[in-house]
Amino acid sequence: MPYRQTPEEIMARLGTSEGGLSSSEAAFRLERDGANRLEAASQVNPLLIFFNQFKSFIIYILLFAVVFSVLIGEWIDSLIILVILIANALIGFFQELSANRSLQALKRMAPLHATVRRDQHWQRLAAEELVVGDIIRVEAGDKVPADARLLESVRLKADESLLTGESVPAEKNPDVIGAEAQRHNMLFASTAVVTGNGLAVVTGTGMTTEIGAISRLIAEAEEEMTPLQKRLDRFGKKLGYVIIAICLVIFVISLVKEWYHQTLSFNSLVAFAFIAISLAVAAVPTALPAVVTIALSIGVKRLLAKKALVRKLASVETLGSCDIICTDKTGTLTENQMTVRQAWTLEGEATLAGSGYEPVGEVSAPLDPLLFKTGLVCNNATLENKAGEWRITGDPTEAALLTSAGKAGLSIAPHRLDELPFDSERKLMSVLAEEEGKLTMYSKGAPGELLDCCNRVRLDGDEVPLTDQLRAKILQQNDLYAAKALRVLGLAYRNLAAVAEFGEEELVFIGLQAMLDPPRRDVIGAIERTREAGIRVIMITGDYQETARAIGEEIGIRGKLCTGLELNGLSDEELGARLRDHTNIFSR
Repeated sequence: MPYRQTPEEIMARLGTSEGGLSSSEAAFRLERDGANRLEAASQVNPLLIFFNQFKSFIIYILLFAVVFSVLIGEWIDSLIILVILIANALIGFFQELSANRSLQALKRMAPLHATVRRDQHWQRLAAEELVVGDIIRVEAGDKVPADARLLESVRLKADESLLTGESVPAEKNPDVIGAEAQRHNMLFASTAVVTGNGLAVVTGTGMTTEIGAISRLIAEAEEEMTPLQKRLDRFGKKLGYVIIAICLVIFVISLVKEWYHQTLSFNSLVAFAFIAISLAVAAVPTALPAVVTIALSIGVKRLLAKKALVRKLASVETLGSCDIICTDKTGTLTENQMTVRQAWTLEGEATLAGSGYEPVGEVSAPLDPLLFKTGLVCNNATLENKAGEWRITGDPTEAALLTSAGKAGLSIAPHRLDELPFDSERKLMSVLAEEEGKLTMYSKGAPGELLDCCNRVRLDGDEVPLTDQLRAKILQQNDLYAAKALRVLGLAYRNLAAVAEFGEEELVFIGLQAMLDPPRRDVIGAIERTREAGIRVIMITGDYQETARAIGEEIGIRGKLCTGLELNGLSDEELGARLRDHTNIFSR
């Protein structure tokens, strides 16, 4: 396991060094292991798509009707049935072909590049050329091109919500770990670096990555008929059996009648067969496939208007047959955008309206502006409005502080001189800034650790000693926010006489900002509508149980909770019992 080995051990095992691979060795490994890309599904043949539209028992009956109509000279009837069948097939064909081409176009968007050390030099190469053993460099804003073991890192955090559903970026460092589930010394393909930078050695490419394993599971899943296809197939078979039975009865009765009158002949036998088959053809609902296809096409257009791409026409009906929806939380039920909900100082509390990163929203009560200014200055994220959409670069938590500062009317930070970056041991970050010739240190971090560095608090614009009673009051408020599954940051400052005094001590505590990844605006109504329709919603998330339960309560998903640890110990029968017992939330 790469995460259990030291950087030196993993590099020796992979046959590489700090100078990277040679071009010849990289070429050999690329030829041996293949390109660093996920295996694309085989290209769908348009002819195959077209002929697949005829795979239905009812269609088979209608095709037989066409052939029989031609044999008896009913050209107009055969032509009408054939036109209906072809029109029905063309509707499904063009819908499925268009969806496949749209998916292929999405896969071709923006080819990924990586910074790689080859032949002792840093190079910018297409990510597809990476091989196991390559030394890569990543920094904020980069998409990780392959699974890799960290060798060095500086304040590195990665957004792994694609794999874990966790909205808070994961802290990364190269330290060796044992059997822990959180592999903090590994980077995974398709995740994104939000802060910091680092060096790593590639340990997996293409289908050998974590995202590749997921892709393989999806590809190996057997394709099943939709509920509508199953019902139509059953209906077609039953209809066919009934028609055949009736035709046989009429044919036999006609034979018995002719035999009784002793007029039975080969010509009459053929005539009775044609009569029976004609009745069968007349009984087939010729327009049924076309009516179903047109109805499904209308559903496809309505979903497309809501930016939902349907690959197969018959899949439109599938949702109408479901009675349980299992959904991820981050980015599906929530915005995947951290938002400051509450701000608190010893003078009072305020609720911040609005959601997402748009710096627009009312602050319900006036609070010390220094609380928001500290969040603005002690920050490495950026927030920009591009084409009417607010986008961030950096840590979502820091972006939330920029947004709250904007809601408080602040947008311009003073000139920064120095920084003490955040690390997992101190749980603090501090910056030194200069404004109008004055030096001020601004700090943020975990409330408990921050209070340990404070000896005063800001109250009514003055600095007063931090007493045990005030400390208890601050920590009590922090606990109240934490119980509501809010992520809490404490903020403090200190005026300095000289740059040499820059250090995290004798700080003045200002207050707290509490944030959350908020639910989407329409999700509460959507869950209520699913409940009214008799559909049960189960939420699956990588959040801790307190956060999961709080979000579930807010959006209307209530019931029992099952943690990942409990889930691992359940048998299939026990899991079924838990589901029947209204376990509606599965969390870390």
